[in-house]
This record gives sequence, C-alpha cells and structure tokens, in this order.
Amino acid sequence: MKRILVIDDDESTRLLISRILESRGYETILAKNGIEGMRLALSHHPDLITVDVMMPYLNGLNFMKILTMMRLEIPSIFVTVKEEVEKYQSVFPYVKNFCLKGDLKEKLVGMVEETLNLPDRGYTDIEYTLKEKEIFGLLGKSDRKKILVVSDNDTFDFVTVMLGDAEIYELYHTSDGLEAVFKAVMIKPDLIVTDIDVPNINGISLAKILFILGHPFPIIYLSEKADVETIQK
Repeated sequence: MKRILVIDDDESTRLLISRILESRGYETILAKNGIEGMRLALSHHPDLITVDVMMPYLNGLNFMKILTMMRLEIPSIFVTVKEEVEKYQSVFPYVKNFCLKGDLKEKLVGMVEETLNLPDRGYTDIEYTLKEKEIFGLLGKSDRKKILVVSDNDTFDFVTVMLGDAEIYELYHTSDGLEAVFKAVMIKPDLIVTDIDVPNINGISLAKILFILGHPFPIIYLSEKADVETIQK
C-alpha cells in the first residue's frame, strides 16, 4: 500500500484529502504544519507528499527548500488556492504537479496516480567526513560530553586548545553548514559551537533547520562582528 503524507494547516482540507486518497486504497499520514510534516517525512518515508503552500511556521515553499537541501527525493504535489504557484515547479525538482483546493475532488487522484507511476525516485547520498578520532569517539562508550564545532580550521584549533586538553569533552568538527546538519543528527552533540558565517548554511539557519528536524541542540554562536541583534534573534 502506497503511503502519502498530507500536510495542511486547515483541518477540513487535511481530512478531505485523506478521505479522497483512502477511498482509493492509499494510506495517509496527516500533518498540521510544515515542521510536523518534515519530521513525519523523515520517520515514515512516504511515497508521495501533498503540501499546502501557505502555512504558518513553515510554509510549503520553505518545506520544499529544506527537502531539496536534504536531497530527500520524495515526489510532491503542491495544494494551493493560487494558480501562480505553478512557476515554482521548475524551482523544486521533486514537485511534480499542483492542485487547486477547489479541484481536489475532481483532479487530485489523477495527479497522485500519475505521479506515483513516474520512474522510481533516485537516491542522492550526502557525503561527510569523520576523522579517525571522531569515529572512535562514536564507537566507544564514554561519559564525555560531545561538542560539535562548526567553524574554519583555525577556530577549531583554538577551541581544541581551550577544551581538548581537559579530556572531559569529545570534539567534532566541520567547516560546512550543510555537513553540520547531518553530523549533528548523527552525533547528537550536547552542544554546538558555530560561527555565524559558514558556507552553504549559516549558523542561524543551522539552528532553524535542526529545530525543524526535531533536534533543538543548544548552540553557542561565534562571530567576528558585534552583531548583538542577529545573535539574539
């Protein structure tokens, strides 16, 4: 049985889509916003997603941005009240169609069947590196606190001198924000120390994405700028 994740902040629309799809033999999982939807997508691995474009907390467009960034190739259908959303299909490779809310009863099933009959979705791996010491730290059993440092090499060397000799912390490192997302989910650090300005995903976005994924790790920000407003935000 194909599993479809339905994401919509409007309860009546969620239930309508669920009834339409379940009457055709599909299993549905329901989410009331994009944050809940992202967590369900990671835990249930749906065959298809229907996602409302306009939602609080995390709208459909930003949901697809994160899905694309994570390289989760789940075919999706935008559900919307506005036709101009069609232009975003070319922006997001996994969005295969869009359905106006007024046309759900007449058109949704056909779109779902057409999308599910497309060639099997691919799989794009995310590469990240673990140093030998980091691998041993993950494999071993230790009471030491894990700290993920997201910064350039010079800053990591400085942090290592300050904290590494204490032998009460296990230090992990990456200089890339995207890699930091995956390392954090894998390592589950007790603390993240991150520069605000790092490649691909900055420190502020790193915190947002980890929260959305259900991993709100405590974070200390590093910055060369006295940008108190940004850091407090």
